[in-house]
Amino acid sequence: MELSARVFDHAAHRFVKGFRMLTLGWSDGNSFVPLAFSLLISEKVENHIQKANPSVDRRTSGYHRRRESMSKATVTLF
Repeated sequence: MELSARVFDHAAHRFVKGFRMLTLGWSDGNSFVPLAFSLLISEKVENHIQKANPSVDRRTSGYHRRRESMSKATVTLF
């Protein structure tokens, strides 16, 4: 799978293959409505399992999602 990486699972205390999901949502304390999400991978290149396809056109939204996935979660929030 493109852009898969080794990410740390804090519950199991080990590295797993996959993505992290950052979700922005609204909650009233009883229910949760997701408003936006971002799939993130590790920022470290040595943790990347599959690199991004270099032939993707840089003007597309897919390219911007790929570039966003390699940034830190705190940067993605803004």
